[in-house]
Amino acid sequence: MKDTSLLLLLLFYSSCLVDTGQKQSGFYNDIDLFSLQGKEKLTTKPILPYIEIKENNDSERIVTFHRSKNQVKSTIYKKKADAWCTVYLETSDTTTQTVYEYLQPAKIIKLYYIQASNNQLPLLQEVVVLEKWKETSFLVDNLPISPGVDVAKNVTPNANGTYVETITKLNGTLIIEGTKLDGERKETFHIKKCYEIGGQSYFRWRYLNPQIKPILCDSL
Repeated sequence: MKDTSLLLLLLFYSSCLVDTGQKQSGFYNDIDLFSLQGKEKLTTKPILPYIEIKENNDSERIVTFHRSKNQVKSTIYKKKADAWCTVYLETSDTTTQTVYEYLQPAKIIKLYYIQASNNQLPLLQEVVVLEKWKETSFLVDNLPISPGVDVAKNVTPNANGTYVETITKLNGTLIIEGTKLDGERKETFHIKKCYEIGGQSYFRWRYLNPQIKPILCDSL
C-alpha cells in the first residue's frame, strides 16, 4: 500500500514540466491562486498575517501562508504544462485523504483520494472545482482511477451528488450561498452565509483570516 502511494507521488511530480514564468519570490499581502502569483508585494518587514512565495526555479514555487506565529502552512507547487500542481494529505477525525491539486488560469481542481485496502489504485471520493466565482463539490463512488488534471471532467457527469457554492462580494461583504443537489440534480439543502471582510480578497480571507465570524445576511 505504501509502495503504491509512493509510486503515484513520484509519477505525479515527475510529470511536472519546466516552464518559464514571472519571478515571484518575496512577501505579499494577497495572492491569486488561479495564476499562483502574489499580489500587493510588501517592501518592508511583513506583519502577520502575510504570504511568502519562494521561486526556486521557473517550474517550482513554495507558497507559505503565515496566519499567525504558530499557524504556518507551506505548499510546494510544480509546473505541469498549463497547471501548477501539488499533492498533500488532509486528516479529519475519521480518515486521511490524499489531495491532488491543479491550479489553472480559469479553475482550481482538487481530487480527494483514500488508499485502497490492497495494492491497487487509490479510490477517488470527491472532486472539487473552483471557478470564478463558483465552487462545486462532486461526490463519487470510490473510483479506482489514477489522479490527473482531466479526471474531473471525466467523472463529474456521473456524480452521486453535488454541493455548489456561489461566491460574491458586495460593499466589503463576502456572500457565500450553498446548494446541495442529489444525483438527480434536485435541491435538498440551501444555506447563505455572509462575512464582513472589507477590502480583502476571497483567497486572503480563506487562507489567512478564516476565523472571521459570519454576520446576518438579512439585508443582502
